Amino acid sequence: MSVLFFQLLANGLINGCLYALVAAGYALIYNTTRVFHIAHGAAYTVGAYLSFYFLIRLQWPLWAAIAGAVLLSGLLGAFMEWFLYAPLARRRSSLLVAFLSSLGFYTAVINVVALLFGNETQVLRSGVAGTITVGGVIVTKIQVAQALAAGVILAALLLGLWRSRWGRTIRAVRDNPVLASVMGINLFAVRTAVFAVGSSLAALAAILSALDVGMDPHIGMPASLTAAVALAA
Repeated sequence: MSVLFFQLLANGLINGCLYALVAAGYALIYNTTRVFHIAHGAAYTVGAYLSFYFLIRLQWPLWAAIAGAVLLSGLLGAFMEWFLYAPLARRRSSLLVAFLSSLGFYTAVINVVALLFGNETQVLRSGVAGTITVGGVIVTKIQVAQALAAGVILAALLLGLWRSRWGRTIRAVRDNPVLASVMGINLFAVRTAVFAVGSSLAALAAILSALDVGMDPHIGMPASLTAAVALAA
């Protein structure tokens, strides 16, 4: 019974690391822009499928496929700010309008992904993953990589937010965007940066998850809602 408990605990902690990555990206965007960014799930899904395309279809090395997918997902996040949210902000549209626009964008992206890759589950790797056993608790090497990657990246993100000039600028925009603008901070550049970084974090979490359990076009919505719940908590 105790072994089962610790096995479930280990699995839960590792899954929690991935959720933390998605939630960190979502929180970065929401706290800076106050947009209920449901299209965060689109970046999550696109990141996984870009890695699939690069790794399986183009036969890129794993590191190159991950890097390319993360960078392009960050660009997708910037695109959402440039062509979706920034025009709404200039028109002083309500947050409800931004939310509905985000939901519509998410729906469009997911349908495009389904048309290109199909609705069936895809896998990034085949075969049985290597395992590590500690006191009867079994974890795969991929799960260990998930936890390590999430820990390092989250620590770097927190350090950057609290110790760097970039982090201070983001906190200033979060606390009072009008005053930040008066002080010469480029709000559009800051918003673009947080959308790009937040989307990159979501994409990385999706890729790490897909390496373990695969993916389908509908993985983005649960991840986005989980991130929103984590932010509310």
